[in-house]
Order: sequence, then C-alpha cells, then structure tokens
Amino acid sequence: MKAVLSPLVLKDFAIVESRFEFVPQSDDVDDIEVLFNAYSIDLDFEYSKNEHFIANAVRVMINHPEDSNKLAGYSLMVEGTSIFEFKDSDELTLEDKASLINYSGLSITINQIRGFITALTSYAPFGRYNLPTIDVNDLLSQKHAIMEKDKESESK
Repeated sequence: MKAVLSPLVLKDFAIVESRFEFVPQSDDVDDIEVLFNAYSIDLDFEYSKNEHFIANAVRVMINHPEDSNKLAGYSLMVEGTSIFEFKDSDELTLEDKASLINYSGLSITINQIRGFITALTSYAPFGRYNLPTIDVNDLLSQKHAIMEKDKESESK
C-alpha cells in the first residue's frame, strides 16, 4: 500500500521541561511490569497558534511527587511541544483542521514524549518504561468538560 501524507505537517518537536527521579524501595520489587502498570498518569495539553503555525504543548506526569501514593521506581514529568503547519491549508475546512490538530496532533506529540521517556529510562535501574497507549478521545472529552466548567464559572 502506498501511504498518503497527511496535510498536518510536524515541523518540529522539543522537550521544554523534564524531571526524572528514581524512587528507591526497601523491599524487592517482584514484578516490574505490575509496578509500572500501577503508576498514576496525569496528562494535560494546550494549543496556541499564529498565522504561520500551531503549537501543541503536552505535559505528562507519571508517579509524580504531587501524587500522595507515589510508588517505588520512577517518577517523571515531561513537557513537550510540537510545531505543526498545514500543507494545502486552503483546501481544508476549519473543522478538518481542528480534527487533525485535536486527534493527530495530540497523538503525535504524546508519541514523541513516549519515545523520550523510553530513551530516558532505558539506562535506569528498573529498565525502560514505556508510556502506555492513551485514549485520546477520552482526553479530549475531559478537556472539553473542564473548559465548559471554566466558562460557567467565569460567567457567574
């Protein structure tokens, strides 16, 4: 099959902030995979745009220090930003552009961060951590609900 290129073009990606901590544990960890699967994952994102490009910033916190149930192993915070532009943007509707940025752009940025986390942890004591797959539809629903709640609060 021949791949058709998306009109959404990733121009650049950068890690703008990251923190990594190894959290020792006195007891032996029997199953690293079970431990990794127990980590809490918090993710937030936002967009900004100008006339030339759209930026998508994503912050991922895994077993983060603000979490009251911090487990042994790894505690991470990574924020990455992707820069996108549209190829043939005149042919796309605003709805098409929004859909591409919301679904594809967010997924692309999360995958870039996933690669960074895997590389960062590959030399750590418990071996590499692979960020699990994320339900982007659910993230977008949660973000929409938060934005609606904020609008209601502002109008009061």
